[in-house]
Amino acid sequence: MVIGETRIKLLDFGLASFVHEEDDFLDGAFSYLAPEILKGESANLKSEIYSLGVTAFEMVTGKRPYPESNPAVFAKMRCEEEIPDPKKILPDLPDSLHKFIIKACRLNPDERYADMGEAITDLDNAMKER
Repeated sequence: MVIGETRIKLLDFGLASFVHEEDDFLDGAFSYLAPEILKGESANLKSEIYSLGVTAFEMVTGKRPYPESNPAVFAKMRCEEEIPDPKKILPDLPDSLHKFIIKACRLNPDERYADMGEAITDLDNAMKER
């Protein structure tokens, strides 16, 4: 959710449900979790930025970046492989939006945006590039 011109707020509706035995392992927010969370570390701003990047990837390509039919394969890929290049799916993707997705989704949290202000600057550039 975009709030005003300078804030982005991530809302999570995926985990707000009853747990049933027949629930799929990868339902809800699991598909958007940062690698460090899958490794058992605590969530922080950089993990939220990762989730925003995965959301942007899905919005522009129409699919999530990793196959989700096998939870073990999904977790291994998410923790060991950089996000696939969205330009391979959408060659006309504007460079600034491409830069945002790739940087937001880096495996190493230190290589992601330092804060939301920096991320918003790149998203603003993407809007100007349309």
